[in-house]
Amino acid sequence: MVTPDLVRLSPNYYNRPPRGGVVIIHATRSTVSMNPSEFEGTLNYFSDRNSEASSHWVIARDGRKARVVPDNLQAWHAAEDNAIAWGIELEQGVESDGFPLMQMESLIEVS
Repeated sequence: MVTPDLVRLSPNYYNRPPRGGVVIIHATRSTVSMNPSEFEGTLNYFSDRNSEASSHWVIARDGRKARVVPDNLQAWHAAEDNAIAWGIELEQGVESDGFPLMQMESLIEVS
């Protein structure tokens, strides 16, 4: 069992478990330079009922892991694939930023 560094539960989920063994990894990347609060901004977005979006985990560039939706519920991250997949969001500013080793180690830990 993975211990999150932070728990920020989202109201955006279906009250049933994902059926498959699929993990979908998303990135918060954009076309502008890195927002220093991208991790916090993603958590705030997922906490907003109006966003109609969430994931099971958000992982910061420094490796911090935030639990957003428990594994036994369906997060809203992949349209019809919500029913079969767990979602993990990786903090990333722009594509050229890549993903630091600490972040990849946390990704391995939660997936």
